Amino acid sequence: MRRFSAISCAMLLGCAANALAAEGSLRAPESVVNSGEFLFVSNLGAKVEPSVKDGDGYIAKLEPNGVMFEEQFLSGLNAPKGMVLQGKTLYVTDIDRLLAFDIASKQKTLDLDFSSTKTTFLNDIAVLDDKTLAVTSTDLSKIFIVRLGEKPSFTELKLKAPVVGANGLVYDFLRKTLYVVGFGDGKPSGQLFKIILDKDNQVLKQVRVGKLKGHLDGIAMLNPNEALVSDWFAFAPEKGRLLKVDLRNGKAAIVKDKLSGPADFVVAEGKVLLPEMLKNTVTISVIPRPAK
Repeated sequence: MRRFSAISCAMLLGCAANALAAEGSLRAPESVVNSGEFLFVSNLGAKVEPSVKDGDGYIAKLEPNGVMFEEQFLSGLNAPKGMVLQGKTLYVTDIDRLLAFDIASKQKTLDLDFSSTKTTFLNDIAVLDDKTLAVTSTDLSKIFIVRLGEKPSFTELKLKAPVVGANGLVYDFLRKTLYVVGFGDGKPSGQLFKIILDKDNQVLKQVRVGKLKGHLDGIAMLNPNEALVSDWFAFAPEKGRLLKVDLRNGKAAIVKDKLSGPADFVVAEGKVLLPEMLKNTVTISVIPRPAK
């Protein structure tokens, strides 16, 4: 039987937003993706130990209107974090592994082991093309390029400068440019970087965008010149914020505050789908209007 989520209201620039509490069924939600038909939400689990292989992590499946369709859609994970959906394949990071599942059958189609790198905090994922992904490692402050196919493999992206606490990333296909945000080194020192890649996905140029600093988590582009960035700001309820950032100069404006651990969000169908890890909710908000 399906269970309806608790719906409450918030405000984003005067537009209504729904908080999807899913009747307490979310446990430290970290990332959300939208298939068009369903929302998939990764959950670290009840213990909220992002680097511990405790087996209590899972991925929930919700309907777009907030109905919990299947709480334990994929169970037995450890601390699943970043996700991307490519066709019918759901990719998700889980501590030191990159996993993929067919969302129709739930069958695992990929299990790529990163333990040789000593990472315990693989995080976000971006699609570079149909055979290539980029994956961040927050604890190592690194980015890896994953090549899919019959024999999946990965290599470290050789950065010009470290992205401390490398976290969220998004890829601009037209400009072959990665935008990456960092969570920092224990202090809100994370920054936003622009990384231009060559045809072989090697770094041509890397520059810091503006002077933005914080515990930066997720990033999504609104248009070629603007992005939304989530910033925890502090490890406490209602201290986080959602920023709109000009990618040309790094100027940032707060478009929503009082967030509780804003994590890896997605922009889809004119809305922002944003997990709040410290509140065990996902909020759905109308996208702020881009600056003219």
